[in-house]
Amino acid sequence: MPPLLQYVLFFTVSTIAQETPSMTLNSKFRPTGSEVELAAGSAFTLRCYGNGSSAGWSTSAFLLRFQNTLGKKLEVSRSDPRHTGTYHCGDRSTWIHLYIKDSADPSSVFVVPKRIPTLEEGQDFLFECLVTDLSVSKLALRREAGGLPPGMTVTLDPQRGALIRNVSLAFAGTYVCSAQKDGKEFTSKPLLLLVVARLRRPPDISIGQVFFIRVVGESLEITCRTTNPNHSFNVTWTHTHLQGLNVTVRQQYKDNQLHKNITVTLPSVQMWHSGQFICIATNQAGIATATARLTVVDAPYLRVYRQPVQQANVSTVQMTKKLVVDASTNRTFSSGGANGSAVAEASVVEVWEGRDVILSFLTEAYPPLRHHQWDTPWLRNASHQESSFSQQDSTVDLVSIPTRTQHLLLQQC
Repeated sequence: MPPLLQYVLFFTVSTIAQETPSMTLNSKFRPTGSEVELAAGSAFTLRCYGNGSSAGWSTSAFLLRFQNTLGKKLEVSRSDPRHTGTYHCGDRSTWIHLYIKDSADPSSVFVVPKRIPTLEEGQDFLFECLVTDLSVSKLALRREAGGLPPGMTVTLDPQRGALIRNVSLAFAGTYVCSAQKDGKEFTSKPLLLLVVARLRRPPDISIGQVFFIRVVGESLEITCRTTNPNHSFNVTWTHTHLQGLNVTVRQQYKDNQLHKNITVTLPSVQMWHSGQFICIATNQAGIATATARLTVVDAPYLRVYRQPVQQANVSTVQMTKKLVVDASTNRTFSSGGANGSAVAEASVVEVWEGRDVILSFLTEAYPPLRHHQWDTPWLRNASHQESSFSQQDSTVDLVSIPTRTQHLLLQQC
């Protein structure tokens, strides 16, 4: 071959060799995909060379997998069966699998993780029961009591373990890997497989009270109560324009549900705190929200309105809601106020004698009323009174009056 052509071929082969990392085990080059069995207690050294090797070694071996960096030279002075695993050089395109066999300990034919995570139905799961002895055969996975549950699909690999597809709730239980050698069965340590139901809906969420009123300087606490089947959910508070809300969290696991209460606290409310507080609970299935509204006022207030009522025996045309009492301002009304309240100009409702009349009053007050009652001038008239409560500290009072025309005074405290 002409000298120039020899040079070109040599240069081309050398360039290709540099593109793929190469490796040595105990100073001996090994091709990628090699399988090597070593005796437990022996030392070994792995080296990674070439382009793409700067990342060094990574491995699935239980004793080394969680180390941040193993470097381009990996030295183990005394090997253990738990050093069994696949070792990747650099960019993972070059690898070698080591089996660390302890002939004196039959229980070490398999190595398994210390524990396995709780699984969610529908996931795939790799049960890492790694074989340490190249001579075993008939690798299998079974329940500790024997057999597999109906519908379980398993793929077995001596270098990786048993891959279970599409885990279901029925698969929960204790499992072992098994293998044969010289007509004898060897099993791994048992591992408990826990499976939880896949979340099919967002967390349950509630706020006991959704409308709040506070006077400037008062404190406020709003608690958002949530439940979820597991810990995999988040709960947060947001406000229409406030940032960095002060929140506390309490949680308890009860009746197969995690109960999480998150409370937002304002020690001294100001006018700018008015607005919507939104509690947001999120899990894998979606988002649930609950909203509370805060109104901040500069002073306490008490207002009473007379409301229109549909009734056939009233001769006058029904009017719209009319202010009767306003104890929250310094406005001057006509005389007749009770307990210092300001009473607006009286309104007249004419009814037919001998028939009933219903009067309805709407009360808006903060702080909430401690006591209120109807006061009629003739006790012998057996009036019927009802009260119902609505949002934002409002009260609707109904009085049904028989026989003759009455003049009523509503006393509020």
